[in-house]
Amino acid sequence: MHDPWQIWLASPPAAAHFDPGAQSFEDQRRWQRLHGSRDREDWKVSRALLAHVRPGEVPRSLSHSGGHAALAIGPPGALVGVDIERIDERRDCLRLARFAFADEEAEQIGALPADARTERFYVLWTLKEACIKALGLTLLDGLRRCVFTVHGERWRAEIPTGSRWAARVYRPRPSHYLGLFAITPDGEPQWSENEWPQPSAVSWPRPVTLVSTQHQCR
Repeated sequence: MHDPWQIWLASPPAAAHFDPGAQSFEDQRRWQRLHGSRDREDWKVSRALLAHVRPGEVPRSLSHSGGHAALAIGPPGALVGVDIERIDERRDCLRLARFAFADEEAEQIGALPADARTERFYVLWTLKEACIKALGLTLLDGLRRCVFTVHGERWRAEIPTGSRWAARVYRPRPSHYLGLFAITPDGEPQWSENEWPQPSAVSWPRPVTLVSTQHQCR
């Protein structure tokens, strides 16, 4: 790997490259326990991507949803987290936000028009899940403690770490959001954005980019 910070997106055709025998022992056990066709297809895509990139022992994070998979890779000593989510039009975003998010986040979502409400929910969800993975938090704890709010045209973040961090959200497909979070001492990482199995360097739309400042870290 030439770039120390990499983000990869695999699309549904990647499932054809899946090799059950190339998985780790633990992944083989998890694969055998999957029964739903959608879960198995998502798993194939994510593990085929992992085998293709071969990140070795460097920090990495893997996520899959809706036939796509995302893999984030950082340099030694970094902490990274990634989350990809397919939009579910049946989901009651406001109800879920009121249950799982901080009160101020839910209030801001509720004040938005319906179409903007869905976008804000998925931006926050993918940011939070990526943050949770990077920091090793439990899901419910992280959903409450990793807080992202908007004040005027500025985002404000409260993250349970004293380290410098950087986060962003991509819209790699109209149907998907992708959140990325990294603990880094050197400011915002320069991510290399890639797709597979049709290898290409890309530049996805990026609705949100956040870099920590002293007053944002709690």
